[in-house]
Amino acid sequence: MENQRETLPVDALFVGGGPACLAGAIHLSRLCAWLGEVAEAEGVNVFCGFPGKEVLFSGGAVTGVRTGDRGLDAKGEKKGSFEPGADIQAAVTVFGEGSRGSLLSQVDEKLGLFSGPGQCFEAGIKQVLQIPPDSPLAAQLGTVVHTLGPAHNGAFCGGFLYPMAGGRAAAGLVAPLSPGRDIDLHQAFCAFMTHPYIRKLTGEARPVEHGARTLCAGGPYTMPRLCVDGAVFVGDSASMLDPRRLKGVHGALVSGMLAARAVFCALAAQDLSAKALSLYQRELFASPLFADLWRARNFHQAVSRPGFSRWLHIAAQEISLGRGFFDPLPRHKPAKKARKPGFLVFGSEKNQFYLAKNQGSSYLSREDGVFLSGTRHEEDQPCHIILRDPDLCTGPCREQYANPCTRFCPAGVYEVVESSPHGPRLKLNPSNCLHCKTCEVMDPFGNILWTCPEGGGGPHYRFA
Repeated sequence: MENQRETLPVDALFVGGGPACLAGAIHLSRLCAWLGEVAEAEGVNVFCGFPGKEVLFSGGAVTGVRTGDRGLDAKGEKKGSFEPGADIQAAVTVFGEGSRGSLLSQVDEKLGLFSGPGQCFEAGIKQVLQIPPDSPLAAQLGTVVHTLGPAHNGAFCGGFLYPMAGGRAAAGLVAPLSPGRDIDLHQAFCAFMTHPYIRKLTGEARPVEHGARTLCAGGPYTMPRLCVDGAVFVGDSASMLDPRRLKGVHGALVSGMLAARAVFCALAAQDLSAKALSLYQRELFASPLFADLWRARNFHQAVSRPGFSRWLHIAAQEISLGRGFFDPLPRHKPAKKARKPGFLVFGSEKNQFYLAKNQGSSYLSREDGVFLSGTRHEEDQPCHIILRDPDLCTGPCREQYANPCTRFCPAGVYEVVESSPHGPRLKLNPSNCLHCKTCEVMDPFGNILWTCPEGGGGPHYRFA
């Protein structure tokens, strides 16, 4: 039958996102490509460019994933190249989507993975710089620079600078995300890059790559259930990032290896229940990885505290190996301050001075950053960013928050058109999207739904 959906049975299915850009000082995109080649040499089928759109269930068990249809135009109509997605039915599915996984959210809605308030997030921007030979960093290969700050509109940020081989360096800034807090991630990053200390280290560095992403930074207290009938969760999907040291790649690797061993044992025993797969959880909790995560279990909550109290909590946690004054430390929720339309907060006058004075090689506009990310999307396809209620954008969101999506999005995806015939309207530029998912986290009304675009569209990193 024409356009019939195909069913592919497999023993085990791994669902994961593309290479993340905030990976430290290795070529993670190359590492992932090499691992794919190794897997294929071992007989593993690697399907690239087929986004997972829907989790398949049988009762309370996960049975696989349905991939997205291809060949739909912007209105959702079938083009001549239409190809329906396939149902990949698996004995065990391993979810490694990274932060804010779309499929993880579906499993949580069906099976209730989170017992507490759920995950909490940070967002980061990273650039790869080509540094001149006379730069101080050029002679300091192996040096790691971490900064405390700058603070931006009440959000405490942290920066990093890693010299790498080949005359390059990685520079980035990470900020906590809370709906209702007014933050311009791109502007905060520019203030960081134009700070005199960073300028002194980088010299006349030239950006060659740019990217952004969110991080699951809550640690063990925000982990979902790691095993359900027919599925396990690894990496950033399961809050495996160490927020104290901004380390997450090793967590994805270690949790993936432990999950693979548990899946192998479950398949051999022909028992795919959560109880059988819980070998993964037991080995993870006994691993050095979890010991590091446990020490950072209250760090994000401490950093999110207001004013000087954050330093008291962080100091107490360092002395007590992560416990602090309270264990667990309650998550601080910033007040949702209403903002009049047009009243935009873009940081301190001091930061604005740095930006005005240093519009040089280390400063990029949002559009420049999108270009350096290499992001590509098929234009004639359904928009992968869904507004559940578009009227919210021109009504309550505009009145109370002055459309914060136009500021917190680091890629200029959201734009208010003031001269629309029917009054101001929110225009989407989905082809700019860096797939960071900041919008889903920061939207104060939960009105934005980020979904996977068709055919593997998105950033194409070369150096990160």
